[in-house]
Amino acid sequence: MDGYRLHDARQQILGFARLVTPVQTLDVVKEDEPDNRILECAVESGSDFIVSADKDLLRLGSYAGAPILRAADFLRRREAQREQ
Repeated sequence: MDGYRLHDARQQILGFARLVTPVQTLDVVKEDEPDNRILECAVESGSDFIVSADKDLLRLGSYAGAPILRAADFLRRREAQREQ
């Protein structure tokens, strides 16, 4: 990916993402401890969804009220909401 496209993609993501620094440490995913950082960020930001392809996170199904979905499933859900 060239520098311009990378910058553009980053700007688009920053348009809807919120950067956080978690203050809480979680120990939910025992099989892959670094996955807990994702959950910490989701909790800190009050995420509505967690989008991931990680099998350990997907196995949880949801955390703190946020469904954990593959990207394709998230996009299908989002499209269905737009059609309503």
